[in-house]
Amino acid sequence: MVFNGEGPTDNRFIETLTERLITKHFLREGISVELSWTRVPKVGSSRDNILHSCKLASRQDLVLVHRDADCNDWRLGLERHFQEAMQKIDEDLEGLYNRMLIPVIPVQELEAWMLCSKQTLLGILETGFSTGQLGLDYKVGRIEGIADPKSRLENAIAIIHESLPKKKRRYAIQLGDLYDSMATTLPLEDLERLDSFVRFRNALTEKLRILIDREKTK
Repeated sequence: MVFNGEGPTDNRFIETLTERLITKHFLREGISVELSWTRVPKVGSSRDNILHSCKLASRQDLVLVHRDADCNDWRLGLERHFQEAMQKIDEDLEGLYNRMLIPVIPVQELEAWMLCSKQTLLGILETGFSTGQLGLDYKVGRIEGIADPKSRLENAIAIIHESLPKKKRRYAIQLGDLYDSMATTLPLEDLERLDSFVRFRNALTEKLRILIDREKTK
């Protein structure tokens, strides 16, 4: 699989989460699967990144491209970052591009997905503070309306650090530590409360069905 994302921590989160979804799907189908990633560095415009990734992925099964919507509308994120490249791929008659493209478009930012399970988040933070004390008193159903979800996590971690003796702060959890832990432990059913995640999951499932059908016809 080819992946083009926005940065190292986001990349690890999405890759791990994707592997969980793929493994779950293939286990349900009674199929064993081996997964590997080829990362394509982000350069230039979204259009150029997508086309470059799909061109490099001519012999790969899937192409995932992550771009935050940076707004409260998944459709706007698709239009701004993907539409032009997807039209170019649709018009390709020479087979230059891999058509198994899966957009990953969190609303507003990827960190919104990390906010969907307060219980999981508190467990990883290992704190005695309540969600209210950490400024995490939002309603889960309105997460995608939070303009800057990353700052919510940063502020919560800052509150925890301030409560610790100075000598312990250097060993305390950092924002970067959350991505791997949350990707492996977030309950999928909690993520499914977010429309942008459901859209991603559905797009991935559709492409996996195509891959399975291809294998059956060989």
